[in-house]
Amino acid sequence: MTDENRLAQQQPLRDAFEQYETAKLRYARAENEAIRLCPRHHADDMSAQTRQAQAALAAWQEEFKGLSRAHDDVVSAHTAYENWGDVDDAMRHVLTQERECIDFDFKCKSSLFGQRLSILSQPEHLPVRDVTAFETTKIKYQRLKDAVQMLINNFRQQINSQNAIDIPHIKAISKEIDSKLSSMNVLHQHLHDTSHPGNESGEKALKAIEDEHELSAFEAENTLAEIRHLLTFATPGNELDYTDASGVKRILILTHDSAAHTACVKVPDTGLYDGGWAGQPHGKGTVSLYNGSRYTGDWRDGRRHGKGSHIWPNGIQYTGMWAENVAHGDGIFDHPAGLTTRLTLQNGVCARIAEGAGNRDWFNQMMLDAVDNGAPEGYAESALLLTAQDMGPLSSNPQNDSQAYVDYRNAMLALVKRAHQWMLCSEADRARAWQDNLKINGNGILFNPSMLFHSIKIEILPPVEEGGRYALTLFNSGKGLLLHPYSIDTKKFETRLSVYINSENEQTLRDIFLSREKLDIGFIYQFALQHRSEPPSQNRDAQIGYGSVYQSPQSSENCSIKSWMAVFKNKALQMNEKLGLSHYNRFRNEFLKHALTLELETSSFALLRGEAPKNDVKAIARVHYRTITRLGDIAATATRLFPGLLIEGFFAQHAAQLYPRDTEKQQALVALTSLEKMKDLSQAILSGNGWLLTDVLRAAAFSKIIKRELQTQALTSH
Repeated sequence: MTDENRLAQQQPLRDAFEQYETAKLRYARAENEAIRLCPRHHADDMSAQTRQAQAALAAWQEEFKGLSRAHDDVVSAHTAYENWGDVDDAMRHVLTQERECIDFDFKCKSSLFGQRLSILSQPEHLPVRDVTAFETTKIKYQRLKDAVQMLINNFRQQINSQNAIDIPHIKAISKEIDSKLSSMNVLHQHLHDTSHPGNESGEKALKAIEDEHELSAFEAENTLAEIRHLLTFATPGNELDYTDASGVKRILILTHDSAAHTACVKVPDTGLYDGGWAGQPHGKGTVSLYNGSRYTGDWRDGRRHGKGSHIWPNGIQYTGMWAENVAHGDGIFDHPAGLTTRLTLQNGVCARIAEGAGNRDWFNQMMLDAVDNGAPEGYAESALLLTAQDMGPLSSNPQNDSQAYVDYRNAMLALVKRAHQWMLCSEADRARAWQDNLKINGNGILFNPSMLFHSIKIEILPPVEEGGRYALTLFNSGKGLLLHPYSIDTKKFETRLSVYINSENEQTLRDIFLSREKLDIGFIYQFALQHRSEPPSQNRDAQIGYGSVYQSPQSSENCSIKSWMAVFKNKALQMNEKLGLSHYNRFRNEFLKHALTLELETSSFALLRGEAPKNDVKAIARVHYRTITRLGDIAATATRLFPGLLIEGFFAQHAAQLYPRDTEKQQALVALTSLEKMKDLSQAILSGNGWLLTDVLRAAAFSKIIKRELQTQALTSH
């Protein structure tokens, strides 16, 4: 929708708001005039003053009817605006707030209109002009004024304390102030009517009351305005937090049950909490966060502690143990794609994956790009290490088990293991690791920083000699890759960004390594690009020594896996130059074969249909069509490398190499790569008819393995 259409959509509601404000001003003038004139007449008096007072009352009643009509117009206009459907969310929030303020204002005026009209319509009950009446009225007025001041003080105490603000109590205070202020205004006018003109002492007393009344009424009106402002934040739909005069965001108690020790509370920078309350969340409760997440479970002293379940906006859910507001202990992650993973968390980081191959289905599908990341920090590292342990110390392929490959493989797993350990250790241990590894000519550190919405790997190398520069390398495969060096020939980007950093910026490098806070990827790149030291490498600087590895920008799904692949590929070239790519391809194929074997051994298949979650079908369809493209590339490359070879025989040969003693698996793989099978799968996915997820995953893994083997053969043939 264009901006012009949105403005046209909002205009009737804005007009209704403006008309209500006009009606409110007219109503206030009529009310003040009625209060001014009505106490001056008596029941048996039909003088001009009495007729004037009666006319003022009638005019006031008419203005109330006009105010009521204006409020009805606001309600109708807002309902029509909401029914448009395609509205701007930010503007909807603002307009809804204004509607709620008007509702609150009209409700207050409506509740007091009848009471005030009744008082002003019965002049025979008003005090007559004599000394006794004046003094009696003055005492009543003073009591009311003192009561109003006590209410204001009560409100100030609530606002200025460090405790949560009790909204029901604030609403009650507001209603009382408004009611008593109205009565004060009536009695103030009565004091004028019962005063004695010409009496010096009486005039002085009246003048003192006038001054007091002006100050009291001004303070009361300001307090009511402040309360109205506060109450605009006290709605579940308003994500804006209330900030007091000192700049502190305050907790708002929307409702509470003292007997049951429960409350509904708006928590700053968090969301809406509903559950056990002891001055803070305690017991059983649910918090719905502004980002769409929700936690339900145990609380202790305002923190998630005990057993609870947290579900994220992407549908991933963790159910398990919590300690001091972070997931800690045994738990289960459920992915909306149907994946269930049992693991143990340590301060929110995956420390161990439970026994059972099914707990690594998430990892295997991440390797195949069949599901998004969303896994807890440390899961990718735990899965890589556990899978490598299952694969054994060497590849199951007996060919080319050279010492160079063994050294490379062990070095990569050691990098993953150290990075995982640093994720789990305390800040003090991380500080010691920095001191040990970043000293002059130290080993350096490669780690996984704690980040928002993305995962990269960072390597920091220390200077070789005093006065040298640090080397900072960022390994990435998705978001941020556009900031890396670009190759005009290949039209691709480097998978790493390496810069030199002067020693005066060491503290920032150290903070990035030690930080437990979630860092933004923009901050990391901004620091690297703004503080890089341009002069060429010198002998005393850290030695980077990487070759160039290029790729096209990819989506940020599974970045925790892909960024490790960027590390493995760059390290392969660094360690073994041209042969490094063959080592990398073989290392990655070990993990792909492990995933393929598990898929081939799956005995229980579920047919997926059109009613499956759309995001899952979309992801699987993307995997399938990439497999079709990959198979075409494989056929073209194989025909070029092996002229005259039938492609069906080529696939059969590779299936036999993977599973030399298992003809059933060989036949299953060859059947999956046939053109007919690919077409059938494509049609089934498009039409929503039953299709097997495992067929898509098997074909993807098999084609990825063959592609990398072909790349290795091409490298060794030159």
